[in-house]
Amino acid sequence: MARAAKKHAKGHSPWRIRLFVILMTGLCAAAAFPVMFDRNALPEAVRDNPGVTKLYETRDRVMLVASRVINGVPVTPEEAKQQGYPKDERKKLEKIISKGAQGND
Repeated sequence: MARAAKKHAKGHSPWRIRLFVILMTGLCAAAAFPVMFDRNALPEAVRDNPGVTKLYETRDRVMLVASRVINGVPVTPEEAKQQGYPKDERKKLEKIISKGAQGND
């Protein structure tokens, strides 16, 4: 008779846990790829792929917004529209910017 696999305290087999760890490591590595490697360092056939281009444009937009938020630089409504903010957040940003502009007059 074949023996059943040993189970951990919560009833999951060790292979299931190992598979989860391997999948999460792969996901994290895939998410870190555009940050770690510059687009110009990629082979030319891959570099000009529309999906890769869109991925790196998204990365650039996210990095721009993140750096502005960290440094406290306000984002204008035009930039917010370019960055793809939801409409509710865009309206809030426009109100904040207009209040700031009225106070500086």
